[in-house]
Amino acid sequence: MSYSAKTMIIYLGDSQPYTCVVCEFVLRDDEDVESVKTEGACEHCVLMFKYSRRKEWDSGWRPTIAEARCY
Repeated sequence: MSYSAKTMIIYLGDSQPYTCVVCEFVLRDDEDVESVKTEGACEHCVLMFKYSRRKEWDSGWRPTIAEARCY
C-alpha cells in the first residue's frame, strides 16, 4: 500500500505571500507570514541574514537563493 500526501493552499481574504522572497521556501506558520509582511523575509532568513548584516540588508543586499538555502 502506498500513500501520497497532497497539499492545497487556500487563500482567504486578501492574497498573502506563501513563500519567502529570499529563500523561496514555503512559509511555515503565522510568525513567518508576519515576518514577511514586516521584515521582508521569513523568520529564519531575518535571523540568519538581516541581523548579521544590518547595513547591507538596509541598503538592499539579499543573499542568493543558493546561499539562503545552505542554512
